[in-house]
Amino acid sequence: MLVYQPNVAIFPGQTLARLLSKNSLSQKDLALKTGLTEKHISNIIQGKASITEDTAIKLEYVFGGKASFWINLQKNYDEDLARLDFEEELNKELPLLKSFPIKELVTHNFISVVKEKSERLKELLKFFGVPSLKLVIKAQAVAYRKTAVKGKKIDQNAVAAWLRIGEIKYLKITEKSDIPTYDENAFKKGLLDIRRMTKQRNFFDKLSEVLLKNGVILIYSPYLHNTFISGALRWIGGRPVVQLNDHLKARDGLYFSLFHEFGHMILHDKRAEYVDYDDKSNKTDIEKEADSWACDVLINTVDYQKFLNQQDISWQSIAKFSEELEISKDIIIGRLAHDGKIRWQDRARLVGKVSYSS
Repeated sequence: MLVYQPNVAIFPGQTLARLLSKNSLSQKDLALKTGLTEKHISNIIQGKASITEDTAIKLEYVFGGKASFWINLQKNYDEDLARLDFEEELNKELPLLKSFPIKELVTHNFISVVKEKSERLKELLKFFGVPSLKLVIKAQAVAYRKTAVKGKKIDQNAVAAWLRIGEIKYLKITEKSDIPTYDENAFKKGLLDIRRMTKQRNFFDKLSEVLLKNGVILIYSPYLHNTFISGALRWIGGRPVVQLNDHLKARDGLYFSLFHEFGHMILHDKRAEYVDYDDKSNKTDIEKEADSWACDVLINTVDYQKFLNQQDISWQSIAKFSEELEISKDIIIGRLAHDGKIRWQDRARLVGKVSYSS
């Protein structure tokens, strides 16, 4: 829908001046007819004074029509004036555009393709749901807590954009579905079933619906460059929202990221936000706890040690272990590679690739 937005603000006094001329009235004549001072009428005509509801009613009796005509003229002028002042301030933010992942957001259809920088800025502001890019750091505060991963600088604005994508998708899901309240006990009871589901090729497509029944929202979103994020957990409206991406490209990594976020859900503060980066060497105690929980839920320590004691990590042995545990072979391969039992090159060759509906 096109919306007319003028480049100049036309004040109501100009309309009043034209009506006075048309009706062969002077400002003094209008003052006598309305009881207003001649100076006040002069100020209205010059745009120095506003047309109030009281004045609008008086003008209705002098010129006919409705008082709402004058009230709307003033309202539209005030809005146009405020918008022009606002856009003048916005122009100062144009240099900030280059620090946001505009091209990626366009590629993934989160903002529209526009040529003018000023329009591009407005698209970005609408995407973030803020009137100024300076407010993004407040709206997405968690995105700005970490600066680097493995010596590489994190693009914090891209992290903020990635998290915002999660919020937008969350709103779309909740608008369409009548989602039940989160039930932690029901979720815990269903974990074993979710674990078994990893053997299914369409696991990631089916999982969203399964989790939704327990009030858990799972969101897949595209990876944005230089965010180094594997997943995130946030609580929105009292519900856990797990957000994942295809950054790791392999199913074992995505399985682990998923259960890592489940670990945060079960173990940690339900008011906190957790953004998990690819940073194995500099993890907090909370992240280590979520890792440990995910490892043990996916492959119990006792079962894993029994498997290692056999001293047979052939493909056939892995496949057999997978059947015994009723989990994906990819999870076992990933665990073995992580623990240095097989080479990462072999792991890359053996595990399945990520495939889900984003």
